[in-house]
Amino acid sequence: MKRILTFLIFVLIFVAAVRAQETTAYPMVKEQCRSRYGDANIIGVIITEDESVFVWEYITSPRLSEGWLTLSSSTILTAPQLRQPLRIREWSIVLDDGEFKPLNLNERYNVQADRRYLLTMTFPKLPTGIEVADISTNTGRSDLVWRGIHFNNSGNTFSEQASSMFSSSDDDYFEMSGSGSCFAISSDGVLATCYHVVEDAREIRIRGVNGDFDKTYRAKVIAVDRNNDLALVRIDDKEFSSISGIPYRIATGNADVGESVYALGYPLRAVMGDEIKLTNGLISSCSGYRGDITSYQISVAVQSGNSGCPLFNNSGEVIGVVNARLEVESAAYAVKSPYLNILINSLDVPIVLSQSNALSGLPLADQVKKAKRYVYIIETE
Repeated sequence: MKRILTFLIFVLIFVAAVRAQETTAYPMVKEQCRSRYGDANIIGVIITEDESVFVWEYITSPRLSEGWLTLSSSTILTAPQLRQPLRIREWSIVLDDGEFKPLNLNERYNVQADRRYLLTMTFPKLPTGIEVADISTNTGRSDLVWRGIHFNNSGNTFSEQASSMFSSSDDDYFEMSGSGSCFAISSDGVLATCYHVVEDAREIRIRGVNGDFDKTYRAKVIAVDRNNDLALVRIDDKEFSSISGIPYRIATGNADVGESVYALGYPLRAVMGDEIKLTNGLISSCSGYRGDITSYQISVAVQSGNSGCPLFNNSGEVIGVVNARLEVESAAYAVKSPYLNILINSLDVPIVLSQSNALSGLPLADQVKKAKRYVYIIETE
């Protein structure tokens, strides 16, 4: 029911935008709002005959407590071609029943943790020809700033892009409920992650392929190893072509205590953003929690969201898949790569793995530059 209501919400926006000169769905934004309180993303721009409406979502952090949100009456829209900034006229929230509820500027509104709110900001009409703008506001708790919002305001009639934005079927709607890390293991889009990342997922999306974090690709689970917390997913999207030049290989043997290792992943995105994070350390033990021989204990700092990320040795080989941490002891764990190889070999249709290692012999910074293009965000619903 919630998915249907969300579709109806977009239909209502479509009806309101019939007179729009131009509508841009999911515009490119150079810098979106990221903070420890939540993420605020511009997801649509509607330019009508007399106003400019920016549709945005606010996704609160799971760790948020006593949260609130407000927009200042001094919220402004700026662009190089404007002689003076445009001041906000009003803002609204879209309720679950599809109703638009106007909100008072400068007033605090409570928000709950781990929720997605759909909101709008309305400004005076932008002059024809402006295609990039910035919006900034002070919430009283932190600044909300969107820089480099790209949209088409050429004065054309209602665009085909608007149709694609608002005529999406219910099946096209995706509401993220979980996030982790994954990494490419074959050119045809097979990725490795943890089983608990994709467990019970209704839908899976991959973000960051070929360095593009604005684009997501649908994916499906093709193999799981519940006992060892491993899973393989394949990108299953008509817009996906291939992944070329995977620069690392998966180690077939075990590593030793004392070896230097590092992890690349996407922890705590609501707080840390979508840039990949590097953490390094040592193999502390060749057994994991309670002596589990399938895992390494590592001194690498990991957080929620690191699950499914690759663990590399100094030679740039994948020696494990990060899957857990122990808060009390500040210890983390990674499933050993031989168990990942076993899962890969269990596939009915064999996949071609990279056998070369272009990372070997490179300094750590250069290894990261090459490897990070093949480590992705995995989002689940």
